[in-house]
Amino acid sequence: MSPRQYGSISSGSDGDQESVELIPPHGGNVARTIDVQVSGDILGPLKERKWFHYALAVLLGVMSVGYLHSRFHRPQLVDHGVEDDSNAVRVPMPKPLSSLDPISDLGFRSTKRSGLASPSKVWQQFAHDKNDQHEFTKPLPTNAWYMNLLSHKAAKNPSSAGEVAHVYSIPYIVGVSPQNPKNMPITTTSTSIMAGIDLFLPVMKASSKNMQMVFDKQNGVSLGALVDQKKVKNIGEDDAPTSYHVINDESSTSISPLGVGLQWNHVDMKSFIVRGMPYGTVAYGKDVLPTILSGNRPTSIIIDNDESNKMQCGSLTGKPVEQVPSMKAPISKDGKANTYTVENELVFHLKQSDFTWAVFFSKPVKLRCFSDAVPMVSVAAPSEEVQFRVDVIEVLSEDDDDELVVRMAVASESTTGRSTMNGHCDRTLGYDTVSTNMEKYLEILRKGKDSYPKNPLVGVDFPKEDDEVNERVSNVVIDWDFTSIKANKSAATDHASNKLRGVARSTKNDDDGASIMFALPHHLESLSDKESSMCFHTFHGRTCLVHGTTWDLPVKHGAPQSFLADRPPLAHVIPAIARALKVDIKFQFSSNVLRGAADTYFPAKIMSKVGRVIEIAYELKQLSDGVAPDYADADESTVVESASAAAAVDLPSDSEIESLLDELQESVEIFLKPGGKAEKGGEAEFLFDESWGGFLNCGCKYTFDKESPDKGTCSNVFPSCPALADVNEDFGNGFYSKSLAQSIDRFLASLNHSQYFSLQTITIFTTVITATQQLLSQNTDQNGGKGCTSEF
Repeated sequence: MSPRQYGSISSGSDGDQESVELIPPHGGNVARTIDVQVSGDILGPLKERKWFHYALAVLLGVMSVGYLHSRFHRPQLVDHGVEDDSNAVRVPMPKPLSSLDPISDLGFRSTKRSGLASPSKVWQQFAHDKNDQHEFTKPLPTNAWYMNLLSHKAAKNPSSAGEVAHVYSIPYIVGVSPQNPKNMPITTTSTSIMAGIDLFLPVMKASSKNMQMVFDKQNGVSLGALVDQKKVKNIGEDDAPTSYHVINDESSTSISPLGVGLQWNHVDMKSFIVRGMPYGTVAYGKDVLPTILSGNRPTSIIIDNDESNKMQCGSLTGKPVEQVPSMKAPISKDGKANTYTVENELVFHLKQSDFTWAVFFSKPVKLRCFSDAVPMVSVAAPSEEVQFRVDVIEVLSEDDDDELVVRMAVASESTTGRSTMNGHCDRTLGYDTVSTNMEKYLEILRKGKDSYPKNPLVGVDFPKEDDEVNERVSNVVIDWDFTSIKANKSAATDHASNKLRGVARSTKNDDDGASIMFALPHHLESLSDKESSMCFHTFHGRTCLVHGTTWDLPVKHGAPQSFLADRPPLAHVIPAIARALKVDIKFQFSSNVLRGAADTYFPAKIMSKVGRVIEIAYELKQLSDGVAPDYADADESTVVESASAAAAVDLPSDSEIESLLDELQESVEIFLKPGGKAEKGGEAEFLFDESWGGFLNCGCKYTFDKESPDKGTCSNVFPSCPALADVNEDFGNGFYSKSLAQSIDRFLASLNHSQYFSLQTITIFTTVITATQQLLSQNTDQNGGKGCTSEF
């Protein structure tokens, strides 16, 4: 059977075979980020090797399903132009090479995770059956930077998750365990508990051995709402009054590499945690009243940017207190909390941290505050965890369609220069920070308060095939999905946003700076025209505000990558290379590798090296035959000298190369055959993970042969999979590494879209087998929620 244009596999008995094409004819072209240069007839002997096409086809058919699934819930990313909007421009994205089901179409067996290895209950909205947390409609992220918020411990009871449920959004560290509020006069019951988010501004500490971002818990501020535990209904054993889930509705899938949306289960409240967010944002439903808590005492609270309009708080006891003058908090003379009307904002300075915070309200509100104090006469008493509290007691708006959106941000981390953590007052950075000009930063925060990022998208505009070398640029586009605080409307967008979302939207450019996010140093190189001087010192260095609803980040590629060097081996080293080839070409794979009875990590390294040996052998044989590749950086005399040297040495024969190629074929194919050793597949077989939506290896419980110590076998048979039960088995294959869909992403985009794949692709191909071992994460919760982390 001749292969079809894009490859196929055969199923059924020898007498009744059915061919299944791996890529539907309507699949279209695939955008590429890596171009493989192949010249002359370097692939000659391989073009007739059907095994190579077959192995690649099966690998792509299986693995691209993971890629397809990983992108299935993000259709906006793939060529969605707008017929009615002349300003909309499509962004080409790599399309999946197959839509076949890995189980029903390709025959792979599957597994479902249980216990702590399964997705936590926060993903319940993504399940087929809301009562079954193992039947999910979409693949789930397994190594996103925000996964600590979605761990089993955080899902069960966020209020007690503590540091396990902290993530670094940059510049803030965000948590979901607000401090417990003291039962004060305004509190209706002693059973109230706080649900919401914590914001901490960390400072970098470095030594000769490590670097870390540290913070004082008392210096943070919590934003959320009180939940009366006695009034909450339908709380099960694995639930808590402060529990939440990942949002999955028509307005937002809330699965993004840059953020996640959380909806609380027992109070109508939601928050979008996004990388680079300048504010912490919480949206409140009708009849839900916000509460703000801090472990610091305030020194001043200014209402609506009016220095003459300052709040006076009640004391924590509701009684008068005589304070130490140098540590005076804004407490009323009688200790009672007064009620104030706030149209837009509060700005308050906290004593111990020296932070100034700004809080913005989307509607006018009435509120009260309470504060701790340092009395003139010291009285033995326990230290209060909460020293400052603001309660909204009424929302002054007749517009029930709009949510009350509350946003808070650090306006200065060094207001007076006297902080409990001196690192916040560092003046030796060599650049300005937000603390250098707090008033200017406050004005920027006021401009940006009315729109918040919700569900960011990331797209890539790849180079065209006919682009010149100096024009080969990929444009990475981040669309922050800025959403107005008014009736959940989309904020003004620019042209790049239309590229990604493919819907008719305003093309107003965000020149007034109303849409702002923090950018890392390498982002700033491409965003200098949108950059402000408002920066924080973060783990990554100078991190500054950038305005704009979308970011365009060009990446220059230069000449296409190649697995051949730009020049031939020098003539005087070719004899040494030839001697090494004569040895390496006789390499024999072990029985374990050929039977798939080894882990997929080290064998893949061997496969990759063998592929490279074969490639070198073909290049030298091509030189010896006088058919030199088109070297980009070599003069004619150098090529002639190398060709003469190659012709003068003893190179491996065609039969020797074919023999090694046969073993390489066998070692690769064994991992691609479903069904395990009963179906003549690998003893350690690959499985499709139905719970998370990716591929993983079952693992091998290796038993040595007593009579032949150098031989052994996998004594386990599916469904007995040691890699799924032991976090240390096979390098944590079943638990910690990244998902296969992520690892295959660049691979799929790099393939030469021709009938036969190039020999050079063999290095990528065999390395992908390594990726299936090291890049198949399933859960970061097996080690107390402290598994592998992800890069920005």
